[in-house]
Amino acid sequence: MTPDTPFDVPISGAISDLVRRLYDQAVSDGRRRDFLDAYRTITARLESSADTFGEELFALPRLGVVVRVALVAPLSVLYSLHPVSRLVTIGDVTYTRPRSR
Repeated sequence: MTPDTPFDVPISGAISDLVRRLYDQAVSDGRRRDFLDAYRTITARLESSADTFGEELFALPRLGVVVRVALVAPLSVLYSLHPVSRLVTIGDVTYTRPRSR
């Protein structure tokens, strides 16, 4: 695969369910637009530049995998990347709620 080949980013049912729950929280917080903008940005970056998006946390060399974390407020994503096969596996998505006043 060439560096121009997009990364494959399958979304598991568990992550899809989690994103729906987080979206509902964002809507109740009045942050629907922020959530959707962040989600679209994260998705685009994972597909186009997962190897440089966010920060590397650690590598698992025997598996050929790198674990990374990225933040596009109000969302963060924890994912693993297999650079050779260009496969991204999302492990967790977190929504940061606004501070209560």
